[in-house]
Amino acid sequence: MQGDFGEGFSPRGFPVKDVLFPRLWVTFQYNLLALVIIFGVGIPAGIWAALRQGTWMDPFTIGVLLLFTSVPVVVSIPVLQWLFALKLDWLPSGGWEVREFFGVEIGVLNKRIILPLIVLTLPGFAGVARYTRAQVLEVLDQDFVRTARAKGLQEFTVVSRHIARNALLPLATMMGFALVGLLGGSIFLETLLGIPGVGEYAFNAVFEQDYNAIMAIVLLTSTAFIAANLIVDITYGFIDPRIRLGARAER
Repeated sequence: MQGDFGEGFSPRGFPVKDVLFPRLWVTFQYNLLALVIIFGVGIPAGIWAALRQGTWMDPFTIGVLLLFTSVPVVVSIPVLQWLFALKLDWLPSGGWEVREFFGVEIGVLNKRIILPLIVLTLPGFAGVARYTRAQVLEVLDQDFVRTARAKGLQEFTVVSRHIARNALLPLATMMGFALVGLLGGSIFLETLLGIPGVGEYAFNAVFEQDYNAIMAIVLLTSTAFIAANLIVDITYGFIDPRIRLGARAER
């Protein structure tokens, strides 16, 4: 209840919270940026594919995204390091560099973050795009979509106001679970690229048998999962007015 997780073994003698919370901030930064990019690209790609169902562009779009998903992280990281750092010398091979703004350490405002973002975002596009595509295809068959088009509304208005808004409602659940991943970190990513985040800390804690650190990570992740579910349920009421009206009707 007081946030005292005891002392850790890696490094030894330091309170777990003094080591864990700075690493949580590191993991949160690059995961949040990756999450914004994944949904920012995946949702339009899914809508694009659904609106072109029956043409070659639909399977081509999803197929290209699935190609990136099929490559494991432990394979893509060394390949990207060899290409961008060794051969082309465009990016650093790893590491984490922070800059202080108003007393807050920010590590996502330099080119060292580009390689981790590529590794995280490329596999994530396909999942969001496929889910969005499936939801849009269900909405396309609804009567209100045909009515909107029959009124002579522009296609952009039909897609943005009637199709996308209703199709994106189930995505709120996916976004809520994705928010939990902001605190989880990536063991392979952080270990191979030298990012001092939660994933690397958990990896070392397991091998060092640092039970206090492991319990702290599990407790914080579980709490974040419960909070994310609660936020998603509350958000549904703001996104879909029918949920609020249904609750009033029951009363």
